[in-house]
Amino acid sequence: MTTPTKADANTNLITLGYQERNNPSTISFYFKDFASKEDFIKFLDNYNKKMKKIDKEKVIEYTDITGVMISSVKIIVDSVSYVLIAFVSISLIVSSIMIGIITYISVLERTKEIGILRAIGASKKKYFKYL
Repeated sequence: MTTPTKADANTNLITLGYQERNNPSTISFYFKDFASKEDFIKFLDNYNKKMKKIDKEKVIEYTDITGVMISSVKIIVDSVSYVLIAFVSISLIVSSIMIGIITYISVLERTKEIGILRAIGASKKKYFKYL
């Protein structure tokens, strides 16, 4: 529960985002493409460099919400990629081991079969021409 506050015209306007023209606390900019946004950020950075030398109170602090969201998504995608790479690596190792075991077992069984056939008198030409 929230604490009750006095509701009047000023508190309602502030809650809805009203700001004085002479003293704004936030300004939102919406750009048509990323190139325009990057140009504006460069402009702000140059302005801030100049103002840090002249008057620190006129420095504009900004937050690039799109950049923050994109970097967050990039971190999530990278994390998922690392997990998938780990699963693929494990499955590749397990499948390689299984292929080796199956090949060994099939050769072992074929060797036993060839030994039994030779013991009962099978000729090399008829049964073993593919060896």
